Amino acid sequence: MKESPFRRIACVLIAYVLVAWTVLQVAGWARPALALPVLFDTLLRGALAFGVVVAVVMAWHYPRIAQGVEVTELHSPKNSS
Repeated sequence: MKESPFRRIACVLIAYVLVAWTVLQVAGWARPALALPVLFDTLLRGALAFGVVVAVVMAWHYPRIAQGVEVTELHSPKNSS
């Protein structure tokens, strides 16, 4: 039975939110401890926002990605003279 793409995307989003929340919590602790600039939080949130788009696109196309690339024969033009 085929898995619904919406269910697969929902699972990826839930996992992504949990990991992103953990990353933000660790970054909130590490920024003052490592004396990182405030821009660090902005860049991290931007990277996580971009990453969620990549994760959703990959989850949507996963069945095609998992099949891999099929190797075909190269067809060279034959001299028919």
